[in-house]
Amino acid sequence: MLTTVLLVEDNSADARLLELFLARTKGKQYSFVRVETLAAALKAVEENEFSAILLDLSLPDSHGLETLGHMYETAANVPIVVLTGFDDEELAIAALREGAQDYLIKNEIDSNVLRRAIHYAIERQQMLAQMQASEVRYRGIVEDLTEFICRFLPDGTITFANDAYCRYFGLEVGSAIGQRFLPPIPFEDAELVRQHFEAIAPQTPTHTIEHRVIVPNGEIRWQQRIDRAIFDERGRIVEYQSVGRDITALKQVEEQLQQRLARERLLGLITQRILQSSDPLAILQTTVDELSTFLECDRVIVGQFQPDGSSQVIVEALRFNALSMLDFTLPEFGIVDALRRVGTKEEIDPLCWQHEALSNELAQFRIQSQWVVPIWTSGRGDSDDCHLFLPTCEGGTAETSSRVCLWGLLAVHQSNRARQWDESETSLLEQVANQLAIAIQQFQLYQNLKAANQELKLLASVDGLTQAANRRCFDEYLDLQWERSLKEGLPLSLILCDIDFFKFYNDCYGHLAGDECLKQVVAQISSVVRNASGLVARYGGEEFAIVLPDTALTRAYQIAQQISARVKALQIPHARSEVNDYVTLSLGVASTIPRREGDSLQLIAAADRALYHAKASGRDRAVQKLMVVLD
Repeated sequence: MLTTVLLVEDNSADARLLELFLARTKGKQYSFVRVETLAAALKAVEENEFSAILLDLSLPDSHGLETLGHMYETAANVPIVVLTGFDDEELAIAALREGAQDYLIKNEIDSNVLRRAIHYAIERQQMLAQMQASEVRYRGIVEDLTEFICRFLPDGTITFANDAYCRYFGLEVGSAIGQRFLPPIPFEDAELVRQHFEAIAPQTPTHTIEHRVIVPNGEIRWQQRIDRAIFDERGRIVEYQSVGRDITALKQVEEQLQQRLARERLLGLITQRILQSSDPLAILQTTVDELSTFLECDRVIVGQFQPDGSSQVIVEALRFNALSMLDFTLPEFGIVDALRRVGTKEEIDPLCWQHEALSNELAQFRIQSQWVVPIWTSGRGDSDDCHLFLPTCEGGTAETSSRVCLWGLLAVHQSNRARQWDESETSLLEQVANQLAIAIQQFQLYQNLKAANQELKLLASVDGLTQAANRRCFDEYLDLQWERSLKEGLPLSLILCDIDFFKFYNDCYGHLAGDECLKQVVAQISSVVRNASGLVARYGGEEFAIVLPDTALTRAYQIAQQISARVKALQIPHARSEVNDYVTLSLGVASTIPRREGDSLQLIAAADRALYHAKASGRDRAVQKLMVVLD
């Protein structure tokens, strides 16, 4: 359905931004007519029909409430949303009293805010139109019920009352004159009424008030009254004249709109916190805190389901000295059996969430009324955070079928009194639970993605056979440690080692035995280096590199000797070795304190020369060729 909007805005940049916001809205089409002056806007309204009007109060030919007044006179049946800046917010609030349906602060507008403002403005205008139509029909049935006239003395004695007044307050028509009658007023409004009459004086003889009254059937209704005092020549009040009407319907609509706006703001706040935080526990805590304040209930909790169907309270908000339930295990709701009996979450009996008596286990918390809403998330059901699942479609295998997960519950409690939760409150809780489900699912996806990325990173940096670091990881790590040692002036050592006559070993025992030999050698190297805080990498086929940060040459040489001894102690038979009956290593050790003019390749070259000398001098040994100093 096409929504036609009249945009009255002289700022081209603001206008383009508003049009762009609505252009991004999915599932709903908007048509814009833009004008820059009030005169052009009035002409457009007379010539066309619009669903809503976006009105800037500051125009070249009009400013402030005068702009709204002219527009409202011409387009009283079209909902008007006022556009304003931060410094004009008080003016915008005044505009609401003059007939505008809503206002938007320009710097806070986004696509969702603009779409909701237009939608609810149209809806409120329609509700008011329906209410006005109903009021007209009601007058026809009950004469002038909402317009009653009365004159009375300061002590309350009636001197005149029309039929509407008598019917409204249950007085006998025609015999009310002379009665001393003061309409019963709820205690909460008594002070307001007293102040109203005190404000009437010779200088301000007329005063208007809106307050509640108790009509004969005990119902509390709203009335709006204009009281005018008649004074004698001495300035004393001799009589009051009162003209009033029943505004209960208007107040109900106003209250509903206020509640809806408050709910929208609360949901907007929760959504904003979800977008701003990556901590699910913080999101849950913020949510229960806001709900507790908004609903004025004693306790709000979020429980996470456990494998046995019970749920652990993980966050809560308390008011009015309510007992804490944090970390309490809520009893099984019968949900496990319900999940086994039914096919979808929609078929679960809602009463299973509102179990009677709340069980003996909950009696200690003195809960008189509660409302519980499940938190459902979707997925394949393989998350460690969820234990209760339902398939969302028939057919398919466990691997391919989509599932819905019963992650937990959101509950509100009233302990100091019995309470009936109205439809707007339960609807709000369901919407909040949906927002929490989205946040939880997003966090789970983020965690899964993070784990997958870590696994990929590990695979990209690890040698598949030996599980030591691969050559790429070695190069990156050595460069990183070089820069760190250069910056801090610390020594950096490198050991290159080679399995002696490993080609002969493969020829003699086969490649499978050769692979197993490599694994055992790496395990021994790692066991030594683990205590020295270094990196073990597979440098080539049977060649390994050990990077030792913060390690001088003497200590690096000791580590090389320990590695040689550990490998020899394995006593892996090597019949083709020319230096020993068992597998042995040749090792070259080099060390330096890096200088800016050098680089890590010089350290590798020095360790390689030391390894060459170890092999040339008979193998099965470690050689510290020299202390590398790079200028």
